[in-house]
Formats: sequence, structure tokens, C-alpha cells
Amino acid sequence: MLPTGNVTEKQFASYLELFHTTLQTTAAQYLSEDAAQALRHLSFLPAKVKGFVSTQFGVGWEYLPGSGEVNVELGSPRIEDLVLGRPNALVRQFSKRAPAFMIGGFATLTRVEFRNEPCPLRLGGPRAHVRLERCHFDALGWTRDIIGAELFGNRLASFWTPEAAVARAKDEVLAGLVEVNRAALHNISIAEYARSRKKKTVLVLGDYSASGLERLDAIGACLGDLGYDPLLVKEVPDIFGTDLQQKVVILGSLARFTVIDDSAPSGHLTEVQIAQQNRWITVLFRSDGKSSSWMTAGLSATSTVLLEQEFSLRAPCEGVRAAVAWAESRLKELQQKYDELYPWRFK
Repeated sequence: MLPTGNVTEKQFASYLELFHTTLQTTAAQYLSEDAAQALRHLSFLPAKVKGFVSTQFGVGWEYLPGSGEVNVELGSPRIEDLVLGRPNALVRQFSKRAPAFMIGGFATLTRVEFRNEPCPLRLGGPRAHVRLERCHFDALGWTRDIIGAELFGNRLASFWTPEAAVARAKDEVLAGLVEVNRAALHNISIAEYARSRKKKTVLVLGDYSASGLERLDAIGACLGDLGYDPLLVKEVPDIFGTDLQQKVVILGSLARFTVIDDSAPSGHLTEVQIAQQNRWITVLFRSDGKSSSWMTAGLSATSTVLLEQEFSLRAPCEGVRAAVAWAESRLKELQQKYDELYPWRFK
């Protein structure tokens, strides 16, 4: 039974200890030392982990010089002010001032400097999640440097359970293992893979029957000819007790965009829902115009990140080329919009 109410100091401390312990032990079991150190959270270790629980809004943690310690602080200020240590006088003086950045979803701020900014950022709701990496803050005598920190709007105890700690740690290791395997496939280092191949990975989903694999292989071959690195779920090892949906979410987060063969009924209908929920750039391929279900018909009518594309097994690359051109054009448009919206991208 899931715990109710907001997370307590003790519960959050247990989460942080279990998450980092599981991350270290699982990474040591499946990854080389260099690959493990490349994982997002392990890259900050060894470090002290200081957690924060706000009685008003949010939770978070920060990585500090040191090793092996996990401490959690309870406070009444919002999580942004707890982590950044913004003085109460500054908070009161600028209580009605709009923040420099209002973040309602997920964002990573890397090497951003907030100079003379008394209200640097604010989480816009319970779904907000912000990563801070090597950021500087100052205003009116207050100054703060963050090596690494994570802030969450969600402070429900049901979100910070021991089971969630283990699952998220293993998901991070599995994502790292996928990248190691992809680098080995191309006979290059992890660093070279990250520079040259990772940004060209395309997740290919669909039916694994004989006819379905024929279509997936044809789509993958065309993507390969265009310089992309097609990735199928079956290529990812079944470890950690990860179910299929979890694997799809992990792989989708690694991919530049996603393509789904929607030519025949199969379990990919769930994958379509996952793609929609995560707002991935997604192409639904239909062989010779054949749709798998009325459930997927017309999805592009209400989505700007989904395309329904016909292709023929006799000449599949024509349809794949058209789909890739659309996906890259959409990615470029989104990048331009996000660059205008998030000024830190120019830092």
C-alpha cells in the first residue's frame, strides 16, 4: 500500500540513500568504471547529499563536497529558496516580482549565471522538475554556487517510495548500458558515441511477427542509409525486472525521434500512447495505407509532433525519407521556439 500525505524528512532521507546506493551497486555490476562515472547522478559522486523538504512546496537535493553522507533539512520556504539559500529579506522584498524563469515541466540548467537577479527561478507546479549543474546565483550581496542539484514540485510520499528509488536507479543504469552496447556495436568509445552517434539514434517500434519484423527491418535499413542509428526494443537486455513499457520510456528518452510501424494490430498500440504521453516526435508508418486500428487513425489531426506516413515494402525508403525530413524540420522548429523561450540555452 502506497504511503499517503507529503513525504517526511525520514522518508526522503531513506529514498536518497537507497537511490544512490542502488545506483552505485547496479552500475558496478553492469558497467565499466568509466561508463558508470558518465551516469548523470554518479558523475557528482563522491559527494555529500543534502536533501530538502519544504513544508510549503517541493523537495530536492544538492551534491556538496565530501562523501558518504545523506542529510535532509526541513524548512518552510519553497524548495527553490531552501536549495538556493535565498535570504528571507530578499524573498520578502521581491515577493511580487516575477521570476526570471518560470518552469512548469522539466528543464536542465547547465553553467547558467544569474547575475543581479533576486528572483532567479520558480517551479510552476507539482510536475515541475529542474536540474541545476554548475550554476551561479547572486543579487544584492547574496551569492550561491551550485555544483549539482535537483528540484521537484512533487512532494507526495507516494512519489518518493523505496520501490521508486530502486526503479529509478536501475532505469538510469539501463539507459547507460544501452549506450555502452550501442557504442560497442559501432566499435567506438562512449565519448565518441555521445559526440557522433547518440544524437542520431531513432527508436523503431512495432509488430515483432515475421511480417512485422520484415517491415521494421526495412524501415531500419532505410534509416541506416540516411545516417541514423535505428534501435529496436529487442536489442535491449531484459535485466532488472524492467517491463516492456519501462524499457520503451527509457529508450524513447535516448532517441532523437521515434517511428512506429502501424500497419497491423499488435502491442504497439500501448507504445503509441506512451509516445503521445511523452510528446515525442513520432512517425506512424502504414504499409500501403493499411492502418492497424481505428484507434490510431487521424491522430496527427490533433498533434503537432505526430505524423501519419504511408510507405511501401517495394520501395520503403521513399516514405522513410519523407518522414525523416518532417521529423528533422519539426525538431528544428521546436529548437528555435525553445531557444527563444529559454535564454539559458545561449549561455
